[in-house]
Amino acid sequence: MKYHWDKDRTSSVYEIFMPRRHEHVLKFVLDSLFTRTKFARIPEVIEIMSHYGDESKEQQDQILGELFSACQRAISGYSMYEVQGRFFSAKQNKIVDEAGIVARLIVADLKCPVPGGGDVKVFNAARNMIEHLVVKRLAEEAPEEEEIWFVKYTELVPILL
Repeated sequence: MKYHWDKDRTSSVYEIFMPRRHEHVLKFVLDSLFTRTKFARIPEVIEIMSHYGDESKEQQDQILGELFSACQRAISGYSMYEVQGRFFSAKQNKIVDEAGIVARLIVADLKCPVPGGGDVKVFNAARNMIEHLVVKRLAEEAPEEEEIWFVKYTELVPILL
């Protein structure tokens, strides 16, 4: 296998920290980015598609396919791991130990064949999908939580290709 370190490729790493009891919610929300039928049912995607109501069914399907494809180009999967944490609960007025789950997503245009390349539009579209769709949906799916941490690492990440 040939490889090289592509330290100039635009990329971001996101981590989402949630209580372990919401692992199914986290997987459900993230999996919707990888299955076209689930992707099409994301409320924000439905909203975007509503602007194309005058287009033919074929054109709407093509637009949806382009949105989904852009997401797929930049977000190819995620990893999850468990953590043990402590935090101060304002509701309970005490320090609470809690098992947590963390999902890590790396956003980069990996399909661009040019080292240091990548389509900025694809990268920005994927970043917006994560920052807006995922965060908003997680907040809606777990409204009882005091906090859900969403961390973005903006340093360039070397990618082994």
